[in-house]
Amino acid sequence: AARFIDCKTNINYPVSMKEEYLQTERQYLKLVDEPAEKIFISFEGYFEKQQIVDDDGFEDAVVIHKLIDIDKGKKCN
Repeated sequence: AARFIDCKTNINYPVSMKEEYLQTERQYLKLVDEPAEKIFISFEGYFEKQQIVDDDGFEDAVVIHKLIDIDKGKKCN
């Protein structure tokens, strides 16, 4: 499952499979050499509550509304 790590807080969030998820995943797969490779993305989006798999609880998940940039060479500063 796709994950997003916030550069400012270093908090790790699941990525919802809504809106621009599929387009973002396609761009990601064109750039990476191996599965789960970390790359920098910039996007417009929001958080929503999502049910935790195999659990009754909920967690915040990122919804990518609009992909702005995806850059394998850029790192969090």
